[in-house]
Amino acid sequence: MNILRWRGNTKKEGFVHVKVGKELLVGNRQKLRNKILDLLDGGHLNIRLDMSECHLIDSSGLGVLHCLSQEVDKRDGRLEIYHPTELVVAFLEQTRLGDDLTIIRSAA
Repeated sequence: MNILRWRGNTKKEGFVHVKVGKELLVGNRQKLRNKILDLLDGGHLNIRLDMSECHLIDSSGLGVLHCLSQEVDKRDGRLEIYHPTELVVAFLEQTRLGDDLTIIRSAA
């Protein structure tokens, strides 16, 4: 199962876009973490996680988002959660992780 797709920086926005698949769970969170750390090590400091297709997230998935946010902040970059599903937004709000993350909701 391919859970991640990404495309390089766009000149207009300066963000690397990473598309998260349908699930962000204990079994695949490490793949996301490693991809983002590789991008950071490659000098890509502004990362947009497209979570528009993520319909299942567990505490490990939430934890990796929190850790990645801290890592990006340490490097003076920016991590955005882009178009999250309502489920993801609800979990971020319930756990108060949404207070520390930049969330860009889809225009309805």
